[in-house]
Amino acid sequence: EYLSNLVPFQRRNFNKVVVPLTMVSYEAILTIKFLCDSALPKTNIQVVLRCHPSLPFESFKKHIDFTIPDRFIIDNDKSVREELSDTDMVLYTWSTVAIEALKQGLPVIYLDILYPMYVDPLFECDNLKKNVRKPEELLLVVKSYYDMEDILFFKEQERAQGYLREYFYPVNEKNLESFLLETNINC
Repeated sequence: EYLSNLVPFQRRNFNKVVVPLTMVSYEAILTIKFLCDSALPKTNIQVVLRCHPSLPFESFKKHIDFTIPDRFIIDNDKSVREELSDTDMVLYTWSTVAIEALKQGLPVIYLDILYPMYVDPLFECDNLKKNVRKPEELLLVVKSYYDMEDILFFKEQERAQGYLREYFYPVNEKNLESFLLETNINC
């Protein structure tokens, strides 16, 4: 399914966030540790950890030297689209799932924990997206989305959709033709 065909979900509250993990075991563990060190485990918010298809949880779980809270679920049974359809927001490092989430109208929070690397695929987006560097900041930012007035939420959602329209072109004959023409010129 093309990104341009996705439409925003209706705003609902599931008390659930999705965290797509990267394909690098060290980064996946670092992300889980960051979440565990935040105040999220002390809330009623369910955290769904979605492992990268090339890095199943079993392949790196022996390297985890901390306890993962019961409210953190490791789940790859659903498709990304299904997972996003019943979540409130996405917390991510360098996953394109954040782009899909934003396209579907979900707020996203970039976990800027890979310093000095800044690998945010939405680095130019300022709407319905926030950045967090420290675990103690995370819950405040998550709550800010839950507490956001609908009118402001929908305004940010609309601006985020505008950003995505400028960033991604629909796949069609006209756009493919100009891409192919540009590719032939540069070869």
